[in-house]
Amino acid sequence: MKLTRRQYKKIELIPGWLDYQNAELMYELVSNPKILGGGNVLEVGSFFGKSATCLAYGLRKGETLTVVDPFGTFKFELDKGAETADQNVLFRNLTEKKFKNFYSFSHRNLPTIYVGLSRNILPGLQEKFKTIHIDGGHSYEDVKNDIALSLNLLSEKGLIIFDDYNHVQFPGVKIAVDEAIKSGQLSPVIYLGKLYASRPKFAPDLVSNIVNHLNGFKVVKKSRLDLFTPELELTVKYREPKSYSYLTRRILTAFLSRY
Repeated sequence: MKLTRRQYKKIELIPGWLDYQNAELMYELVSNPKILGGGNVLEVGSFFGKSATCLAYGLRKGETLTVVDPFGTFKFELDKGAETADQNVLFRNLTEKKFKNFYSFSHRNLPTIYVGLSRNILPGLQEKFKTIHIDGGHSYEDVKNDIALSLNLLSEKGLIIFDDYNHVQFPGVKIAVDEAIKSGQLSPVIYLGKLYASRPKFAPDLVSNIVNHLNGFKVVKKSRLDLFTPELELTVKYREPKSYSYLTRRILTAFLSRY
């Protein structure tokens, strides 16, 4: 199965950053029981819901999505460096209501929503998740904390996806993730702008599952040069679906973000 044109068009109109190849990969990994099996999904940092909408399309019957985001209720301290300097401007129009508007345009039932900082919310969660998408605070301290808390919530045969790994504007993301890899907590599997990683014990099985059962990508298994080199190189097979026209997209986006 792959994302349909209709599904991708709805993802496209939501403000945020998610290219087609990562949208298709996230969808296939979550939806394919031969790769990850069953289980629920957690997203740390949802913005207006672009990736949350995509992940929810991949949920199977009985599975749930949980999102954690302050939704504009938290003001960043401007003296904390480049990673947080522009955050207040970026999130000034973000509200829980707008997230719900965009998400509900694609899905009948809302996810479980926790409004607040991940460092306050994640310690209180009890369930295990098969997939955790980490796209919250991008400072070293925030990412390090999200990794530690997420590993307590990740199933033994689960997947963690890190946004903006190796992004020049957010060096703290890579530093924190690389520390977790070096310490033996994570093993990198795929890098497509986002880094897809698992527990080291599950990594060989996950690699095998992806090689044998991932449909929409050409998969090449590489020789690992070092501890930080992902084992798989992927190229999406499908052509990117056409989005709404520019005018239609502008009208729909304005309507869904109206309050």
